[in-house]
Amino acid sequence: MATGEDRGVTHSRDLSCTRLRQKLADRRGQADVLKQVFLDQFVHNPFVLFPTFYALKSVLHGGTIKQGVATCVQQLEPVWSCPSQWCAC
Repeated sequence: MATGEDRGVTHSRDLSCTRLRQKLADRRGQADVLKQVFLDQFVHNPFVLFPTFYALKSVLHGGTIKQGVATCVQQLEPVWSCPSQWCAC
């Protein structure tokens, strides 16, 4: 199993436990946090979280997984509006 060091995100944990002045000086830790936010908002949420949510919701309401994924695709606006909250667009 890959550790945090293998994934290149070890400094974000250290960054959360430091004082503000140290956080502002730690560029490597800031870069790790930005990597995590990017992966979460632009990869995990739109391609894993939202399709899974819509599929499960559909199954619980008596539909199929395929119907849930189709609903997710139909409603792409809420899926893609999440990452736009992180950008000053």
